[in-house]
Amino acid sequence: MTDRAHTLGPSPTEPLGSGGSGRAQSCSRGRTGCLQPEVSDHAMVRRAAEQGLRAGSFSELLDQALAVDAQGAALFRRRARLVGRAAALLLDMFDPEVLVVVELGVGRLPECLADLPAEVAERSWVCDDPERAVVLSSFNGWLLATAGGAVALG
Repeated sequence: MTDRAHTLGPSPTEPLGSGGSGRAQSCSRGRTGCLQPEVSDHAMVRRAAEQGLRAGSFSELLDQALAVDAQGAALFRRRARLVGRAAALLLDMFDPEVLVVVELGVGRLPECLADLPAEVAERSWVCDDPERAVVLSSFNGWLLATAGGAVALG
């Protein structure tokens, strides 16, 4: 189970890979195709630079995608699909009634909002209604402040 959860590919021997948009990055265990080095904010900026986009930060990349930059939007769509894979795995493992996702691309780009549940629908064995089961947080952009408040509330 550890390898399956770590790679999020179709199987432990078939990891995510580069997804056709640059080379796959290694994780801290030296493996490629793992979730963190593929979807982190840093990975998004690095992948954008590899594709010739000029974005010095994650927020600049998001602004470019919002300004109808097709390459930038494609990076966020890819990330939404990879987050959808992770969501499908979590839904299959724990079968919660609702899974709340905090992902800025999904929260701001309509095409990403469609990609994430579509990926869940394709990959989950137990989730029969991803539109209902996977919801977007209403705290996009304010995650750290919200998390601190949640801890204080207990």
